Amino acid sequence: GGEIVLPAEAGFPFGTGKIEHLVLEIHYDNPSEDEDQVDDTSLRLVYAPTPRTYEAGVILHGDGSVRHQPLAPGVARHQRVSHCPGECTQAAFEEDIQVFASLLHMHSFGKRIWSERYTSLESPPDEINYIENWNFAFQTVTPVNFTVSPG
Repeated sequence: GGEIVLPAEAGFPFGTGKIEHLVLEIHYDNPSEDEDQVDDTSLRLVYAPTPRTYEAGVILHGDGSVRHQPLAPGVARHQRVSHCPGECTQAAFEEDIQVFASLLHMHSFGKRIWSERYTSLESPPDEINYIENWNFAFQTVTPVNFTVSPG
């Protein structure tokens, strides 16, 4: 999916009461069952004993009712929509958060994917990330820069 590099002033908080374990999950895909494939995955973690100015985190947002099912017979198109309204952000965090990256993800269950941000109910949404022709094999992290406030 590409590199995810945190801003210099941000870091994931490790230690008691913070992140205490790290799990690396790698998804392999070899549909043609080639035997000569070699994994060259790498991971570099940098630990700094002094906390960064800002704590980094991950927000997963999507449609939890999707169960990886194909379209019903006779259905040519189906659209899934998921929202995180002000009540969601009010419950999720207490102060503004700075968003610096977007990763769209839907396995192989769609053809087009996008995310938008509403700054008010009266204004049209801002496009955050848009992929017209989705390909699960080519996921990328898109740099973005905006603030989300609680509520």
